[in-house]
Amino acid sequence: MRNIKRITEVMKIWNCKRALGLLKQIYRENLFSAVLSLIVIILLAVVGVMPSFLIGKIIDMAAAGRIDGLFMLNVGLILALGGGKILEITQEYITAESSISVANSLTDRIMERLMHAETAWLSGQKRGEILQAVSDDVETVKRISVSTLPQFLYMLLVAVTSTVTIARVYYPVLLVAAIVYPLYLLPLGKNSRMQENAERSLRDVKAKSRGFIIETFENIKDIKIYGAEQASTEVFGGLQEQWSEDIKQKYVAVNMFKSVPRVLAALGPALVYIFAGIAVIHGNLSIGSVVTLAALLPKLSEPIRAYSGFYIDINVVEKIGEKFQQFLSAPREIQYDLPEREMAFDTVEFADVSLKNERGTVLDGISFRIEKGEKIAIVGETGCGKTTLLKMIVGLVRPNAGTVMVGGENIAEINCRQLREHIRVILQENYVFDSSIVKNMGYLSDCSEAEIDEMCRALGLEEVVKSNAGDLGENLNTVSGGERQRINIGRSLLCPFDMLLMDEPTSELDPKMEETVMDFIFETAKERTVIYTAHKLKTLLYADKILYLKKGKIEDFGKTEEVIRRNRYFEKYTESAAFQDSEQFVEGGAR
Repeated sequence: MRNIKRITEVMKIWNCKRALGLLKQIYRENLFSAVLSLIVIILLAVVGVMPSFLIGKIIDMAAAGRIDGLFMLNVGLILALGGGKILEITQEYITAESSISVANSLTDRIMERLMHAETAWLSGQKRGEILQAVSDDVETVKRISVSTLPQFLYMLLVAVTSTVTIARVYYPVLLVAAIVYPLYLLPLGKNSRMQENAERSLRDVKAKSRGFIIETFENIKDIKIYGAEQASTEVFGGLQEQWSEDIKQKYVAVNMFKSVPRVLAALGPALVYIFAGIAVIHGNLSIGSVVTLAALLPKLSEPIRAYSGFYIDINVVEKIGEKFQQFLSAPREIQYDLPEREMAFDTVEFADVSLKNERGTVLDGISFRIEKGEKIAIVGETGCGKTTLLKMIVGLVRPNAGTVMVGGENIAEINCRQLREHIRVILQENYVFDSSIVKNMGYLSDCSEAEIDEMCRALGLEEVVKSNAGDLGENLNTVSGGERQRINIGRSLLCPFDMLLMDEPTSELDPKMEETVMDFIFETAKERTVIYTAHKLKTLLYADKILYLKKGKIEDFGKTEEVIRRNRYFEKYTESAAFQDSEQFVEGGAR
């Protein structure tokens, strides 16, 4: 009874609402190909049974010594076989075209949504899951939508046309088929559950393995420093063992289900020959009709035999559809689709801004205003909210309360693409692409090669460019942290901007190069607003004002020299020789 109940559940594929909804959407987006494919499948199903029927007729006419009409039957047979091949080629072409369209459409939709998702949400996603979704999962959905499902539909239609033909030739055989072929469903309940579990586990292990590989090679230096190579290898080995077990379980489940159909596939024709043979002896059936029945009867079982795999595929799509839905419903940057507006992007104002997350209070009711052209250094202990504040200005992080304004406008009402085109951000993460250094520098702008060369000279990158003239590729690791930092700085400075935000932009530079780069940055941004985080006195001295944060609150905000003088936090800096040199300060505290 339990197995029968399971079989009943398996038959209800309409319960897989996400899968059916996803497939429906795919067919709606590719309506022409779907309709054309359906027409070809129907024609194939009709043409597919004709050869068996015609061969039976030819045998009967030849056995009876009748040659009248034999030629036309042979012509019909040739046309049916040829037409079937043409239709198969047409279907393969449609499948190929649809595969490309479906894969591109799904990948584009997922990537477009992820690219415009909130940064906070994205940072919480496992990269292995994202990679799994845009690679294997898309490939699986494509295969099922443009191949498996049409093939199953073809089998169903062939079974229907075969049933009609068999009923016309000798209907008692259908009674035999009705008794024998439902036995195919007996192992379906247990088998489908085994395959479901194996498929689900396989997908999860693949995603974990991909994520682990990405994480491992991103942190390979740390792994080597801590001598954790063996531990990492063992973790990956554990994932591979799980993968092997899942593959074994899937293999057993698939072959277990195949064993029963193999027996029945032999039993069906045997019963046909028995019952049909008796009919031939009694003169109720011709030899040609027996040949037709023997050829068509197995076609009745094909959709039943294929149903287990089809059901598993639908449930795989159901699981994938759940993951796709998670990505496609990712919280979107709300201001991304807003119309662009004419405005200045040179002032910043925080009005009672607060932010709380799972780690606690990050910013607590902070308010300040930065005017056009001001140079502001943000300082404070690690974790006080400096980087978060910078990210808020460009909408990468949204506050729980309060308002962030740029150019006098609430950034929640500004198109974030336009906002980021006018406000350039240099973060601590110095990402360098595999392409050449010149292409890396010009990635965000349409600047000329001469402008890039000039920027490289200003940032001391001429020798680096000469020694890495082509794409970096495998030589990417030869580019030092300081060189990456300067490439990142140059990439931002080559773009037109109204405001520049920097998160410890020179943290990996030696003192001499740091001074050269900072001088160049502030000379380039002379008339524009600059807001940056700093931990060194020398970099603080480029600022007109200091915004001192402590535990998510503003501890002090004012002219550079005054803030340094009145806060004990800066005592460790003021003891340095650099601070004692009064020439470091000019009116307003800026260097």
